[in-house]
Amino acid sequence: MANLRNLHAAAELFLQQNESWPQIFLTDDSDEADQNYARAWIAALRPFGPTQKTWICPTIQELLKNPDLSKPENTRLDYGISTFDDKPATPHRWAQQPWFGEVGDVHGNGNLVIFADGSITDVKSLVPQK
Repeated sequence: MANLRNLHAAAELFLQQNESWPQIFLTDDSDEADQNYARAWIAALRPFGPTQKTWICPTIQELLKNPDLSKPENTRLDYGISTFDDKPATPHRWAQQPWFGEVGDVHGNGNLVIFADGSITDVKSLVPQK
């Protein structure tokens, strides 16, 4: 949850300074594109506090047997990112659109997500269980 809070705070500061959400898009479905996408997001929010390690879920890192994050081929994001247009108010306009979310359900209650207001919940709480 701390990583999600740090990413949220950094994205909020990015929005205030740049008056838009970072316009970073995945170009194709290759490992190289995934790594370039990850590097671009890490670089975009780094001036506002998050390091590469902030983008790494400790649980996922452990499940992957702690790959060396200093190696370029191990660059990754363990949190998915919503895309928004370049209008300043858009990320706050859609209150039910998560800004960031865990890429896997590794904690047992569904992926954690963080919203524009900074609230964090798990996906299982958002989706009614039958």
